Amino acid sequence: MFNEMTTAFKRQDANLVKGLTRRMHDIERLSLVTHRLLRSLILFPRSAEQTDVTMIDCVDYLQVLHIITTIANNVNKISEIVMTLSEHTLPKSILDSLYQTCIHIQEFYDQCIRALLSKNMQVANELLDSKLTLENL
Repeated sequence: MFNEMTTAFKRQDANLVKGLTRRMHDIERLSLVTHRLLRSLILFPRSAEQTDVTMIDCVDYLQVLHIITTIANNVNKISEIVMTLSEHTLPKSILDSLYQTCIHIQEFYDQCIRALLSKNMQVANELLDSKLTLENL
């Protein structure tokens, strides 16, 4: 979703983001199903033992699920703004700066997800340290 939104923003083409709003329904359903699955692993620990997922993993994944859903909602809101911006031509310097910031955010997000799934604490800590650089953009 984020890639589509940044591409639409770069090209200033609202047609590229029209489908994002419709997909939010699917994301919310997937989030609910995943939430129920993680809760059932907490409620019935024997099934968690068969999946190599610990109870604390379930709690952590529930938190991450909430954050990812919030990010998806924010991307959806940004895409709605992009649709209104397509009626105006932004100066190239502003457009390029915002696009580069979006690219950095996407890379940071991807690295965070990789660190989470690999449970690599060193990479996670490095990402937390680099967060300040990203915020300065």
